[in-house]
Amino acid sequence: MKDSIKKDAYESGCNGLREGWAYQKATGQRVHASQVRKIDGPFLCRSCLSDAIHHHCVEKIEHFAHHARLTPAISPKESALHKECKETIYRELAEKFPMHKWVCDDVRIPENKDLQLPALQPDIGGRIDNQRVAIEIQNTSLTIPKILKRCLGYSKRGISILWVIPLKEPIGDEIFRPRLFERYLHSIYFGRVYYWLPDYGCNVLPTHFSIATREIPYREWYEDGEQREGGGFDKPYKRIRKPNAANLISISDCFYHLPRPEHRPWNELKIVPEMKIFMDKLPTWWDKNEQKTLDHYYPDKIDN
Repeated sequence: MKDSIKKDAYESGCNGLREGWAYQKATGQRVHASQVRKIDGPFLCRSCLSDAIHHHCVEKIEHFAHHARLTPAISPKESALHKECKETIYRELAEKFPMHKWVCDDVRIPENKDLQLPALQPDIGGRIDNQRVAIEIQNTSLTIPKILKRCLGYSKRGISILWVIPLKEPIGDEIFRPRLFERYLHSIYFGRVYYWLPDYGCNVLPTHFSIATREIPYREWYEDGEQREGGGFDKPYKRIRKPNAANLISISDCFYHLPRPEHRPWNELKIVPEMKIFMDKLPTWWDKNEQKTLDHYYPDKIDN
């Protein structure tokens, strides 16, 4: 059970529920998981404002876990959609740039121990604008260390990297909690990820994770013999976001090669190394003051 609690904190990027405490929405009171039942909810993580689910397991520790809609990204078991995405993009790029040799999961780049470069096998590889590019089709099984290792391995070989995330259905416009790998890819591409659906062909949907807010209800209470008050305003979630998509764009026409400096994503632990990326040419389509808003409400950069 401790592993489950640690995993929830790691994936959500928030430690607010690790000790078993949450807030009861109806009363605003802080409660422990061992003192309440599921019917006493709904509950709230006051650290990141996410909804919290109460878990009661026989012979295990009662605990809270973060809850929110996730994107309909594919899992390792859904290999057919992963293959369709890979082959569709490959075919169209090979037709668009026939002068270059394109590969689709059939060329292995050997390890170089002297330069400490790992062996790599790109889902799709070729050249655009006379520069090498590797396109990786992401599923939910890839960990952050593996993603960063691949990024570094390609970059040190002078290959730009593009990560594409296939979806089983449209992401929609309801708020959701981006998975850990989505948050990292979002930071790598300066505030956007690239989603793909079967009818997109060689196009992807650039999507920004915009701020979503939650109402903090006004309430009054007594403390140390004095009447106090609080709330009555909207506050941004720490992790919950609202999808903010641009228009569909073509991988073959709307992307360019760009060096990406080393950086640490907001409120994350692992540093993203310097790399070469293949990203879109679109101007920013979201509110540029979003980061200032998050920094104002959550001044502590890392909550892990």
